[in-house]
Amino acid sequence: MKIDLILISMICLSYLAFIVYTLPMTFFPLMAKKKGVSESFIGLSFASFALGTTISSVIFGKVMGKMGKHKLLYICIIFLMMGSIGFGMIESIKNVYFYVLIAFISRFISGFVQGAVNTILLSFLPILYPLNYS
Repeated sequence: MKIDLILISMICLSYLAFIVYTLPMTFFPLMAKKKGVSESFIGLSFASFALGTTISSVIFGKVMGKMGKHKLLYICIIFLMMGSIGFGMIESIKNVYFYVLIAFISRFISGFVQGAVNTILLSFLPILYPLNYS
C-alpha cells in the first residue's frame, strides 16, 4: 500500500483550518465575559466565522479558475494565520467596543479563509483521483 503524501497534507491542512474554528470556543466566552461583553456579542463573533465561510465558498468557486489554486491556497494560509494572530491578540484590548469589533473582524477573516481553503482542497480531489469521480 502506497502512502499518499498529497492526500495526507490536504487532510492536515483541513484539520488545521478547523482548529482555527474550534479552539477559540474553549477560551473566548470566559475571556469576553471578564471584559464585560454580553452573550449576544460573543455569539455574533462566532457567527461571523460562518458568515465568512459561506461568502468565500461562493467567491472562491469562481475565482480559483482564474488565479490558480496553488497560488490562492498559499495566500489563504497566510491570511488564516493573520486572522488567528489577530484574534489571539485581542486580550490586550481594554475598550469593550473595540474588543468586540476586532473579535468580529478577525473571526470573519478566519472564516472567510477557511471556506476558501476547503473549497480549494475539495476542488483538488477530482484532479488527483479522476477514476473515483468519473
